[in-house]
Amino acid sequence: MQAFGAPWRTTTNSRKSTPQLQTAWDNWQTTTCTRVSNTIISRRDPQLLQAVATVLMHVVYEAHKVTATNPHPGPRAIGSAKVNPTLKCSDRVEAIIRGVRDIGQVREDVLTQTRLPEFVADPTAFVAQKGANKVNNESKK
Repeated sequence: MQAFGAPWRTTTNSRKSTPQLQTAWDNWQTTTCTRVSNTIISRRDPQLLQAVATVLMHVVYEAHKVTATNPHPGPRAIGSAKVNPTLKCSDRVEAIIRGVRDIGQVREDVLTQTRLPEFVADPTAFVAQKGANKVNNESKK
């Protein structure tokens, strides 16, 4: 839950970074993180972040749950999301926290419960794709 209030990543991690791209990245992060903060404040519900974190962790548990079709504990397909099988559950949780902390768009996706299965399936790839999409979209302008 503390990741929602942590300072966000300020670099694009792009090899083709330019001053214009960096400015667009900063604006995107500031706008999105401010929108998330305003949403949390406007709901006036101290339990909101706890509820969001609980739902997110439920998706993580589902990814590792033993079922008739998945008799061995460990990550499995979540909907149509391609699961990264190399991540242990603890590594997956750490990557999820890093993603929420670093990228404003991920914060917003988690808060609005958007694409949670894809995020949980491979959090590192999900975060990298969010950043790459922003860089590519800005490069087209």
